[in-house]
Amino acid sequence: MELALEVHCVGDDAGLTESPRLSLTANGLPLSDALASVARDAKLEGVDYRATARPNIEAKLQHVRLSTALAVLSDESGLLITVAKKRLVVTEAKP
Repeated sequence: MELALEVHCVGDDAGLTESPRLSLTANGLPLSDALASVARDAKLEGVDYRATARPNIEAKLQHVRLSTALAVLSDESGLLITVAKKRLVVTEAKP
């Protein structure tokens, strides 16, 4: 199994710093590791991982907004991922 993670954060085409663009490549990587890199590159303060599940993820995204990246990672993992007080928060998805 190949483990790889690549995250880059670049400015928005319009130059808006509050809307960074991310690129993410994760092949069989633990979600917690992927989110730590996303948080760092999006200039957030970290990750509060409250879920008990620890899934590995497969995802490749290029030049997407933080909200899009989190939606994809949430869908891929089956967990709820939100931003609160400059931190990513991971919880079990409610049925």
